[in-house]
Amino acid sequence: MANLSIEGDSPEVVAYALMCCIASKKGMLSGKALITAEKDWLFTTYNECLRVARGELQSSTPK
Repeated sequence: MANLSIEGDSPEVVAYALMCCIASKKGMLSGKALITAEKDWLFTTYNECLRVARGELQSSTPK
């Protein structure tokens, strides 16, 4: 994963960090910038990560 400097532990910060991890695994992150993310993917993924961070949704394990 790219080396990101993220401070804080709010659900929003945790969701952002999780989204960056996902983007990095998909090859969508270069340094600190999302390079190939479409707006729909960005909003949908962040929203799902935020729900996980808030405990509203359990993360799914890849099969």
